[in-house]
Amino acid sequence: MKVFSVYGITKSGKTTTIENIIRELKRRGYTVGSVKEIHYEKFAIDTEGTNTDRHRRAGAEPVTARGHFETRPVRQKLSPDGRRYTERQGDEG
Repeated sequence: MKVFSVYGITKSGKTTTIENIIRELKRRGYTVGSVKEIHYEKFAIDTEGTNTDRHRRAGAEPVTARGHFETRPVRQKLSPDGRRYTERQGDEG
């Protein structure tokens, strides 16, 4: 397993960079997962449009959100009719 980190100041393009890296690694046949460190207390795991949602949509599986009070793997899959559904696992704090 290979691991790397992307960090920088707010609004510097980190998530966009990560999305592009995930897509390229998936295109090359790699399995990709991501862990998003959340630095504020009022976050919601995998809310549409958030960084974890963007990681998942780029192809990361699993996506994990780690916050002050909870850490959970988030799995979203498409149902046969094309609608997505969420499987949230773990309730660890």
